[in-house]
Amino acid sequence: MITLFDNWVIIPDPFCYIVAKESGKKRNKKTGEITPAYRNYGYYSTLGGALKGFNQIIRTQALSNVDVDINGAIEIVQECDNMIAGLISKVVGD
Repeated sequence: MITLFDNWVIIPDPFCYIVAKESGKKRNKKTGEITPAYRNYGYYSTLGGALKGFNQIIRTQALSNVDVDINGAIEIVQECDNMIAGLISKVVGD
């Protein structure tokens, strides 16, 4: 599992990368162990695709929580893009 921030993760699977966010806790019925529960937001074939998809998700969420004009929306989108660009450069390097 790749931890991003604010309970967001990318879960590598044998067939894809899953963008998910922790949504609470769940208890294993057999062992009683408590583990995080995740809500899946998207399935991607590559890690890069998962990061791009994550960018779209956080853009949408950031814009849905505000009432701004187009210039304010552009600033929010640019902030999200810069944040993801920073994550991508950490993953891939310079």
